[in-house]
Amino acid sequence: MPETTLQAGVLDWYDTKLNEVTALVNPTLWIIGVFVVLAAYVMYRSWKKAAIAALGMAIIIALINNVDGIASMFEGEVEASAPTTAEHTTA
Repeated sequence: MPETTLQAGVLDWYDTKLNEVTALVNPTLWIIGVFVVLAAYVMYRSWKKAAIAALGMAIIIALINNVDGIASMFEGEVEASAPTTAEHTTA
């Protein structure tokens, strides 16, 4: 099916907004991470607990930055386990 001008405009707008939101998420996560680590240190007065908080935030930031890769890993598993018989596909 050929792409119309309206569809192309919507897809361009979506790509632009997705890039803008992605560009905002990363610095926001870093700011939240710094706050969480500082709050952990102030609340518990322990560098161990602050380090654990930093490790947790690093894992979250890494997961958010790799959402596309993680999604593609699960897409392959879902497609591989989908039923192929006609009786399972019709409700």
